[in-house]
Amino acid sequence: MARAADVVRLLLGSTVLCCSLLGARTASASKAVTAHLAAKWPATPLLLEASEFMAEESNEKFWQFLETVQELAIYKQTG
Repeated sequence: MARAADVVRLLLGSTVLCCSLLGARTASASKAVTAHLAAKWPATPLLLEASEFMAEESNEKFWQFLETVQELAIYKQTG
């Protein structure tokens, strides 16, 4: 169970790293901005945020991501 969660974290972390590296080329010319946002509601689950990001990129990436998460969820239930 913990192993599946580690795999999900690794998958999401590598996705965020790739996206940030791709965006680093355009962001290097701009100045840094720091912001803090406080909301009255609890944090959105990480898988929901990641799936929304994938959906904004393309439908194909979203469905590939969803299939991967489902495979990990099956592993988590049997483990």
